[in-house]
Amino acid sequence: MQSLFLYKHLKYFILNLCAIPIMTNAGEFHGHLEECCDVLLVKNPETQQNIVVDYLLFRAIEDTLKYGETNFRLIPPPSHDIEQDFSYNPGIRVTLNIPTYDYWLLSGSCTYFRADPSRVTSDDPTGNIFANLVAPTYFSPVNQQVSHLSGKWELKMQIFDVLFKKGLMIGKSFIIEPFFGVQGCTIKQKVDVHYTFFKPRTSLRPPQSVKGISRVSGVGPELGAEFRMVFPYRISLFARGGFSCLLGSFKGHTDYGDLLGCSSSSTQISLKDHKLRLFSSMLLQIALSKWWCTSRSSELELTLGWETQIWSRQMRMNWFSTLASPSEGSDLTLHGPFVRFSLSF
Repeated sequence: MQSLFLYKHLKYFILNLCAIPIMTNAGEFHGHLEECCDVLLVKNPETQQNIVVDYLLFRAIEDTLKYGETNFRLIPPPSHDIEQDFSYNPGIRVTLNIPTYDYWLLSGSCTYFRADPSRVTSDDPTGNIFANLVAPTYFSPVNQQVSHLSGKWELKMQIFDVLFKKGLMIGKSFIIEPFFGVQGCTIKQKVDVHYTFFKPRTSLRPPQSVKGISRVSGVGPELGAEFRMVFPYRISLFARGGFSCLLGSFKGHTDYGDLLGCSSSSTQISLKDHKLRLFSSMLLQIALSKWWCTSRSSELELTLGWETQIWSRQMRMNWFSTLASPSEGSDLTLHGPFVRFSLSF
């Protein structure tokens, strides 16, 4: 037993001696690891094809979306914002990594996410709910007080990334993998709000329904880095940070209907907006992974982590307030856990 114990420690010591210099290409270190991937490091990804599937469970939040306020301008009690109850929804991301010249890795990924939280309702028999999302026609608060509101928000996102990566080793168990490339996206948000029982009740009253659609399509450069600290027993700590600046086409379409209490198209107002402008996205991931060498040429990796995305200036519905200045947009935030399955071959 003592000889076996000494042999294992001697083997570990020899592996450390023949390991890497302070910094080198991760691909150049691949040859040293094929016999000992269970001791120090996973086989270098730049030498293997790799397919990755992520299951996402994100909570999407649109910052400035507010349907109304209760007890508007009444003291006491204090007013309370009526906002969308954002919930967690599933999504999926598929990534394909292909090794290229001189240990560079070409990575392409596609993400699909859809948020469909439940409808929000609020009632106040005294009619002290202030309706935020009404047509910019009346400028007196009494024309925006209602007894009931019902609001619904939906989101659909498709994100595309094409990146080039190259790993660098620092020390014996730390990998830095900078990347650069192009990111594209399409983001669609829908809002459907209904207000009823306006105070006072007159024949000329604000609209009872507001339907808005905001569409964004953009593309731009992306850069960032991945960091991996590898521990024995094929366990590693993983982090990734990325930033992109995109030029996007923003299209907004808002319909204010039922202006006179009937559904005729002649009682509706339809406003449209189309602009080109810059916006940004930021991503941060942190995760813990475990991998198995299924054979000398393939590996299976399981990763559990948390991800946050911030998309700036997304909703473009400028007419969504009578007494407040029109907003230039608001940030869209996604955060939640993800589970990753990775197969290298």
